[in-house]
Amino acid sequence: MTAYSQELLKKSCEDDTKFAFDQYVSIYHACFKPAASSSSRRHYTKECTERLDRWTTARLRAGASNERPDDMLEYGLRLATGTRAQFNETTALTLFLKVMQDPVHPENARAIAANLTCTLLKRDIRVDAKDEFDGARAFCLADLSAMYGLFAWCSLDLIQIYKRRGHPPGWKAESFTHLWKAYDAYQAEIASGRVRPPFCAVCATLPSATVRLRNRACQKEDWPEHRKWCISDGGEEPTMDSDHDDLY
Repeated sequence: MTAYSQELLKKSCEDDTKFAFDQYVSIYHACFKPAASSSSRRHYTKECTERLDRWTTARLRAGASNERPDDMLEYGLRLATGTRAQFNETTALTLFLKVMQDPVHPENARAIAANLTCTLLKRDIRVDAKDEFDGARAFCLADLSAMYGLFAWCSLDLIQIYKRRGHPPGWKAESFTHLWKAYDAYQAEIASGRVRPPFCAVCATLPSATVRLRNRACQKEDWPEHRKWCISDGGEEPTMDSDHDDLY
């Protein structure tokens, strides 16, 4: 992320506690939960509120200093979003990398750390700094998470970005076998009807944060945020053929 865009994000998180909390919920949902999870935005908002109330930032900071992986992940998430902590993406990234690279930590924690690192990389896309996005590294991180058994929302979003934008020359996304195997399994879940596809039918991206697009009401709830990213253009809310198909 460029210095300018990082400062802009930092200022937004520091000046607007609601924006910071939305970032927290969005990243938690994208990195800690499997893509096949069917929980609603309300559920994740409640869960995140409980997490923030359960552990003080001071306690997490102490736990992170003692390299307790759960504390390192939660403290890093707060730093990366400026939620009940001073925004510091650099320190957050350092914590995530420590968890991910240390084989002594549980595989699930290492998978989440890889997802968090990948999500921070993808922030460059959201500020239109496409040239600075390290796609190969992002895929490596998603593949690592899948290898450890977690195919998360952020990996699903990354694949959609790859399909929509292509990839930089010199590397092949298809080489990340753990990731594609997990994606194929997810697609099988979609085909079986056990999981509903969460993507916008117009721009093929995930909803803005944690809204599961089950019907028209969910769409309307998410649209004010999603319209900022949707490439459908015009600002008009796209129509749907039914309450369950072609969301957006």
